Amino acid sequence: MWATVGVGVLTLAACVAVQSSALVLVVRAVAALARRGFFGGGFWLGVVVLEVTTLVLFASFLAQMALWAWVFVLCGEFADYAEAFYHSAVNYTTLGYGDIVMSPRWRLLGPMEAANGLLMGGLAAAGLFAVLTRLGVASRILPPE
Repeated sequence: MWATVGVGVLTLAACVAVQSSALVLVVRAVAALARRGFFGGGFWLGVVVLEVTTLVLFASFLAQMALWAWVFVLCGEFADYAEAFYHSAVNYTTLGYGDIVMSPRWRLLGPMEAANGLLMGGLAAAGLFAVLTRLGVASRILPPE
């Protein structure tokens, strides 16, 4: 069991690095654009920035699913990477179909990946909020107190 936990924790740590890199990249890019005066309430510019932010964060989710799938293949759970990726996506998103179940030795990786997905979803939401705040959109959406 502890070997499985160790593999899961190392994989989660790598995923945190992927997600953190994506978030820092997006927030720094938005901050740099704001410093240069690119934002001033333009509706479509805000839409584009949020669209790009969302796509970057989604790409980081896909990268993390791919990383977990690679770990599943290395552990010998899957011979086919596509099947490992599908299983990873089901775990990461906490969809939980249950149509593929890993062996008893490695099945603890499933809930660990689900916890990873939940945590990274929270980080992504925080990143989107940071971008919204930087855009000044939040102050125009929320009514004054």
